[in-house]
Amino acid sequence: MRNLNNLLEELLRLIIAGALIALLCFTVMVLVVEGAKHIGKENRIKALKQEQAYKKAIYKDKIKGQTKLLHTKVYDYATIVKYAKMYGVDPLLVASIQIHESHGDPNALSSSGAIGLMQVMPFHARGSENLFNPDTNVMVACRLLGWLRGQFKGTTDHLSNADGTELMVAWYNGGYKQANIRDNDKRCFETKYYVKRVMNSYTYLKRKEGKK
Repeated sequence: MRNLNNLLEELLRLIIAGALIALLCFTVMVLVVEGAKHIGKENRIKALKQEQAYKKAIYKDKIKGQTKLLHTKVYDYATIVKYAKMYGVDPLLVASIQIHESHGDPNALSSSGAIGLMQVMPFHARGSENLFNPDTNVMVACRLLGWLRGQFKGTTDHLSNADGTELMVAWYNGGYKQANIRDNDKRCFETKYYVKRVMNSYTYLKRKEGKK
């Protein structure tokens, strides 16, 4: 009888211990899930705020009819024309990209390491090319855009440009992955609004110059 009581007591202890372990596991699981939800919520709020900021910038561009471009200095347009013609790209497109990349600041340096007027990444430079030199910076950017034009020429983009201009702009900002997404509305929000802003500026400058 005593052995049976001992056995029952041991069994009861095991049941209680198992219940405590199960409760502990459940508590940890709840904390992990709630923590993930909190982080996910914070990330969604952050992404929403960033997207709203980009939308606000686009809205301002449309409302003001791009008039701010009239007050934005494009650094040495003659240099843009020279290298744009050399590599077969529209100098107005290069100017539009420069406006939104650096606002004409040859010393601009981004947190990701993009350099100068056209915010060129160092790996696009060859040999001893100095991207902090405005002339070189524009030349390297035009060379890259010329290569992109060759890649996307004849490819109809989201805006029905058979020359693939929008795809070039998307690649310039977000690389191949974003350019490979043909619908601009489905690209990451940064590239999506970058493309819209640059294309808005490009359209405005072409109209100003009397181009279609």
